[in-house]
Amino acid sequence: MKEHCISVKELFEKYGNHLTYCEISTEDDDERSYYDLVDKRDHGILCMDGESCEVLQEGKDLVVLFNDGLTFCLTQEEYAVAVFQPVRRLGDIPVGDEFMIGEDSFIVLEQTDGRTFVISGDVLLTDQVFGKTPDYKVSDLRTAAETKIQPKIEAAVGAENVLEHVVDLVTVDMQRDFGTLNCKVRPFTFDEARKYNDLLVNKELDDWTWTCTPWSVEKRGWSSSVAYVMRGGDLDYSDCVCIHSIRPVMWLNGNIEVLTERRTRG
Repeated sequence: MKEHCISVKELFEKYGNHLTYCEISTEDDDERSYYDLVDKRDHGILCMDGESCEVLQEGKDLVVLFNDGLTFCLTQEEYAVAVFQPVRRLGDIPVGDEFMIGEDSFIVLEQTDGRTFVISGDVLLTDQVFGKTPDYKVSDLRTAAETKIQPKIEAAVGAENVLEHVVDLVTVDMQRDFGTLNCKVRPFTFDEARKYNDLLVNKELDDWTWTCTPWSVEKRGWSSSVAYVMRGGDLDYSDCVCIHSIRPVMWLNGNIEVLTERRTRG
């Protein structure tokens, strides 16, 4: 029996709530939106976004599908829109959507010039001291990111597809004592935490997460403080010898193929 993943989200974006034989129910929470295909009569869920459905019958104008004990119909046009391809080119994934690298979920933050800027959906390293000073270049945090996280990413997508870039280590109050750094995988900066704040919020995280941005400099009375982000997106500072977590960001080649993450029953 042929099966296909059904993208209810794609149907909603093209047709809105109303299809020929079904309706679409939407629900939003603090982290993302959900889309369900529902029966027009009793509004029972027929298929959730990304679920696999069996194709019982495929005619010229109509496709009959079966899922979790229920049968429903889509027109051929609707079916063509709904057939979800779980493996997609990274550069085609919209900002805010999730995908997988190995066993870890990532969120697309930006698409530009064939490159994709992403962040992990969850913390990838916990209980991490920043270092002895707020200078990320010589920090324990940099060592952890580049020796414990980066090799796993490169093994999964290819080292050549994790792109080197320059990060500006300017402090929160715009002091440039710490210069810049060429790197591949790192914590986000204070400015990135502000720019992408709505996409960073995850109240289910186990811990607060470090940025790689010093709060200020010693000549201004700040010799050891680094910015961090709380679960709800709030920004604050902490002493560099404190313990928080890492949610890495990186620029990836937008031409790689990745497995997109979708909602499943249960």
